[in-house]
Amino acid sequence: MNRKTRATSTGSTGLIWGALGVLGFSLTLPMTKVAVSQFSAVFATSARAVIGAVLAALTLLVLRQTLPSRRQWVRLTVISFGVVLGFPLFTTLGLTTTSASHSAVVVGLLPAATAVAASIRGHEHPRPVFWVFTAAGALTVVMFSMMQSASMHLVLEPGDLWLFAAVVAAAVGYAEGGLVSRELGAWQTICWALLLAAPVMGTLALVTGLREIHTLPGPGPWRRWATSAS
Repeated sequence: MNRKTRATSTGSTGLIWGALGVLGFSLTLPMTKVAVSQFSAVFATSARAVIGAVLAALTLLVLRQTLPSRRQWVRLTVISFGVVLGFPLFTTLGLTTTSASHSAVVVGLLPAATAVAASIRGHEHPRPVFWVFTAAGALTVVMFSMMQSASMHLVLEPGDLWLFAAVVAAAVGYAEGGLVSRELGAWQTICWALLLAAPVMGTLALVTGLREIHTLPGPGPWRRWATSAS
């Protein structure tokens, strides 16, 4: 296989993984909307992080992955705060007062925000046209959020502010994650970030779970997930 063929094959594989990632991500906001109808934002965020951490620990143990260095642990802390704690918590808080469809438009800023964070973190210098279209996209989303305001005035609702905070947190986490993954590997970076956040998220899940155990849902809410998410 020559270099050109290998590059084409790698690019196609990347597109497939990217498409699967987008498909999986598309379920995040609707299912989170269902979760916050039954649980608090903190429990919904921490409980799913604990489940992920357990799976991550098993994967790292079975495949015998080498521990990150001290410097990498520091960078993994940034990733954990951004994508394990910040983005899930802030989107969950936003979804307590906004619909999943509205939230999806706001969170649609994430790719552009990640590109900006990556360019800054990687000391890159995109062409001016990149900044022009990024600013135009951000302004469009902000105007959309203000025009959708429940108060019918051009103001941002608290839910929108939480969603914008989620976009910033995720952008920083993804940008740092992209750099760390070059050293640790892609799935390894995700697993270590989940494991690093496990003590904090486990404590939050335990404390809030004990208060909310009586609210465990029956099948009804899940049958109505489509209407709850809209």
